[in-house]
Amino acid sequence: MKEIKGSLETGGQWRPRHNPWLIAISVMLATFMEVLDTSVANVSLPHIAGNLSATTDESTWVLTSYLVANAIVLPASSWFGYFFGRVCWPSGRSIIFSKTRLISRWPRPPPVRGSITSGSV
Repeated sequence: MKEIKGSLETGGQWRPRHNPWLIAISVMLATFMEVLDTSVANVSLPHIAGNLSATTDESTWVLTSYLVANAIVLPASSWFGYFFGRVCWPSGRSIIFSKTRLISRWPRPPPVRGSITSGSV
């Protein structure tokens, strides 16, 4: 049996490879961004309906498309992390998220398309 460096058998103390506080902070920031964006979309539904001359029921499709795209991508994030790399996937995801939020705020935007692309990141 191979000897594991830093194992308890050799008298060493086990230490995690990465700082657990940095991991917790990165997860908390990503969760905060997600909840903040969902709540912003939810609060702005009457304004979306007014600007597009749509009913409130029709404007809820913006939020629905965002949440559905998010529900599809969240389970696939693990695979994306392995495929693109653990460092490239989160940073690329944040860049794409920021760009799609800017696209959805252009004058006369297609709101559903902007919500789908930002929700799927």
